[in-house]
Parts: sequence; structure tokens; C-alpha cells
Amino acid sequence: FTKATAVEVEIKMDIQFLDEENAGALEAIQAAVMDYVNGLPAGANVIYSHLYQYITPYGDAQVDVLFLQKDGDVNGVSNIVISTSEFARLTADNLLITEV
Repeated sequence: FTKATAVEVEIKMDIQFLDEENAGALEAIQAAVMDYVNGLPAGANVIYSHLYQYITPYGDAQVDVLFLQKDGDVNGVSNIVISTSEFARLTADNLLITEV
């Protein structure tokens, strides 16, 4: 039995709110994305396209830019591959959301 090790994930996004009623939307997006990534089991990849479902419901958010990276390696618009001995970890410091 070996314990899985954390892999630091970074996510950067530019979003635009299409709904003027978007109070609390940034915070809700941050919480939803962090819950998704940090809730993945060991060995589960961070799927790029899955992130949209955690972003777009809030304030009718339009994603203009979305980049992923793992441990400083830029994945860009690709999934982050996590080995069976690792798990993804996303902190608030590594989640950059910019409203454009």
C-alpha cells in the first residue's frame, strides 16, 4: 500500500458575465471548480471540458480563456493527466479567475 501524493494544479480563466445579475458568481465559480478538482479520486484526470459545467451556470458566464497546468508544466487546453499514485490538488492561490 502506497499513499498517493498531491499534484498541484493551476487553472487560469478569463470569463465574461452575460447576465447583469451576477452577484456572488465569481465566488460560486471558484468554489465549484475547487470542489470538482479536489473531489477527484487518486488517478483521476482533470478533464478540461468538464470544467465548463462548473463555470457557466453562474451569471451566465462565458469562458473566453481557460488554461490548465500541472506542477508548472503548461497543459493549456488539454486534460491534466494524473497517475494512479497521484491526486490533483487545487488551492485558491492556484485558481486565477479574471473578469473581462
